Amino acid sequence: MSDGFASLALMHIDNFDRTEWIKRLTACLHDLEAAQQPFLQWYFTPSGYPRILRNGRDETPYPSEALGKLYDDALFEARFRKTEKFKKLKAALDPVRGVLRDHPTLARAMGRDLKRDEFQVGILNHTSMTTLSQLIVGLMEYQDEGTTEPFRKPASDLSTLLELSLVQAEAEKAESLGTAIDVAVYCGACFEDEVELGE
Repeated sequence: MSDGFASLALMHIDNFDRTEWIKRLTACLHDLEAAQQPFLQWYFTPSGYPRILRNGRDETPYPSEALGKLYDDALFEARFRKTEKFKKLKAALDPVRGVLRDHPTLARAMGRDLKRDEFQVGILNHTSMTTLSQLIVGLMEYQDEGTTEPFRKPASDLSTLLELSLVQAEAEKAESLGTAIDVAVYCGACFEDEVELGE
């Protein structure tokens, strides 16, 4: 990173308003959720994907891979020469990407190239590439359906996580993010009676 860009990143950190960023991201995710519904229906109607309607609201849990593909198709729409088809979705998706890029950590990781969607994530000794599309999919899946602002907690948690790379977050903010839990997941047949297996 050049000295000039490093100075710009540090200045951005000092001027960063966490509360306002969370508020903006929450609003943009809400708009995106409404805008993507017709596109998800368009993706899944031909395949006969089972739909779940509760109290007149579509609560179909679309697979994360489908959301990621939809966002990527909208991002790279010019490639498919379908600019009109994805226009409304892109209009809702671009503000989410813009708010994400405004976070000092992502601004530092992604640089100034607005066409760039991927960035590298490092945790301990492991690094991998991810994209803003995948980040948005995660925020969509993590939404809290039980509140009037279902995206506020995901946006807040993301900001806290991103801030850990910039400064030491306050203990109460980072409490759950610094905790590791051993989990054993078992998926398979459940036998209630003893079964002879032979050899």
